Amino acid sequence: MEKTFQDFALTLASVCDRTDKKNALRILNYTQIELQAICRQIKANKLPVIMLNYAIKAEQLLKAENKILYCILRYPEQFISNDDSFTSPLFWSKNYPAICLSELLCGINLLGPNPIVLADGSEASFNQIVNVFEKMLNVKLGDPQDIKRRVLNRKVHITRFTDALRYALQNCEKK
Repeated sequence: MEKTFQDFALTLASVCDRTDKKNALRILNYTQIELQAICRQIKANKLPVIMLNYAIKAEQLLKAENKILYCILRYPEQFISNDDSFTSPLFWSKNYPAICLSELLCGINLLGPNPIVLADGSEASFNQIVNVFEKMLNVKLGDPQDIKRRVLNRKVHITRFTDALRYALQNCEKK
C-alpha cells in the first residue's frame, strides 16, 4: 500500500510540474472528487481502515498541491528559481548607464500585450523581467517599482536611449 501511495505522490508531482498550471488544477480537482468517492465507498463497504488512511493521505496531498498551484498562479514572482548556477557571459557595458536598460525594460513592459511571456503563455511581471535581465547582463538595477518610477518620472530626455536606438537603426548602412 505504501508503494502505491509513493507512486501516486510522484505522479502527482510530475503532473503539477509538467502540466500548465490551469490544467493541473483541473486534474487535481477531478482527482480529489474521485478520491472523496473512494473514501465514501471504503466507509460504506467497511473495508480495512488502512485503505481509508491512505485515501485520506492522498486527499491531503492533493489539497497541498492545490494550494501550491494557487500560490504559483497568484504570486508567480515568488516562485522564480534563485538557482545561481548559471553565470551569464554577457555584461551591460559601462559605456551606458543602467538607466538605459531600465528605459528599455519599462518600454517593453508598457507595450500591450507584453512581448515577454512565461512558458505557459501568461504575461511575465515587471519584477520577473527585471530579475532575468539583471542576471543575464550581470547588472544591478534595483527595486523594479523604483526603476519604473525613475524612468517614468524623468522630465527631460525620457526616451534618450530609445531615441538613440531608433537613430542607429534608421541610419545603419546596409551590408
